Amino acid sequence: MIVLSQYYVSVTGSLTKNWRSIPTLYYHSKCVYNEAKSSRGNLYLLMFYSKGLYMTITVWESRDAMREFYHGPAHFSAMTNTNDVGRYAKVHGYYTVIQMSSRQQMMQFTNGEMEDEDFAGSLYQYTVIA
Repeated sequence: MIVLSQYYVSVTGSLTKNWRSIPTLYYHSKCVYNEAKSSRGNLYLLMFYSKGLYMTITVWESRDAMREFYHGPAHFSAMTNTNDVGRYAKVHGYYTVIQMSSRQQMMQFTNGEMEDEDFAGSLYQYTVIA
């Protein structure tokens, strides 16, 4: 088992007010996704819909890198529109050590080549440092 260093994970979930707010949510989500993907320190980004919630999971080199992205223009614009499109939003962040089962997985992760399914399996095998 190969253990990489400590990372910061941010998990966001939101509910839309109604079906008419979904296009606005998608627009802002796409802008935020593109900004996060190119942000310094972002290692992984996943957006999905599950059980009525629009979810985002991001993994960062550090909490400071995540906070730098958080104060960026796309994220700021999305946050100022949260009350217009959402009736509920929850954010949770934590530190983790990500465990990989092989050196090949570790190299794929550090080079940004790991598939979502492979990474999700590694992420769920985390050890929270708190």
